[in-house]
Amino acid sequence: MLPFDPETLDDLYPDHSSYVKAVGESVNDLVSRGFLLPKDARTLKRAAAQSDVGR
Repeated sequence: MLPFDPETLDDLYPDHSSYVKAVGESVNDLVSRGFLLPKDARTLKRAAAQSDVGR
């Protein structure tokens, strides 16, 4: 796994809300497909909301 550089993150997520929305949609999909537990989904969503991506 290689982390995205700041420029790539800026291109993918121009603001914080777009990042949080993308994480939420992805996490919800993983829960609905049985790949992620709801408790873990809440943790990931909270982490996205508290991150500095897009800020």
